[in-house]
Amino acid sequence: HAGSHAAGLAASLQAYGIELRHAFAGYGCSFASNAFNEKLLDPVGSGWAYGKCVEWVAAVKSALMEFASPNDLIFTTTAAWKYDVVGNVDVAFVESLNDIAPVVVLGDAPLLRGIFGVNCAAPETRPSCLTNEKDTIPDGAVLAEETWAARGVPHISVRELFCSNSVCDAYIPGTDILGL
Repeated sequence: HAGSHAAGLAASLQAYGIELRHAFAGYGCSFASNAFNEKLLDPVGSGWAYGKCVEWVAAVKSALMEFASPNDLIFTTTAAWKYDVVGNVDVAFVESLNDIAPVVVLGDAPLLRGIFGVNCAAPETRPSCLTNEKDTIPDGAVLAEETWAARGVPHISVRELFCSNSVCDAYIPGTDILGL
């Protein structure tokens, strides 16, 4: 969990002529409603970027409406700790995406020790980052999984990609491949 998914999305949208190099989203901005993002402003100190956040979300949603077809799938995700801060899952926003194309929600990567696992990338720091799986699941992740299940929205957990035998790592289990 070394960075936002927004940078990859911005690069992909360039193929459609959409310029979103300022796709800083991620830490202080989610692909979510303005109301959801407003609740993150004070706790994460992202107020300085809120205007750009609103623009980014609108640009991405506009691109989806223009280029996605009902036969496509829209995959979305939000860092699970944000649900802890906000206190709810942004159901209306995610369900509004279903008007464009079917939505699948990806779960968040496990929350490792340290700064979201960023300091777990070096082989010499790897042992100190091994984390019991139950300690990697913020309450928000449970809330999200339960909410999507109750609403029939497909949800894919990615925890299994980073955890094996109840231990989570920044590396894909059984390999020396960093899972970024």
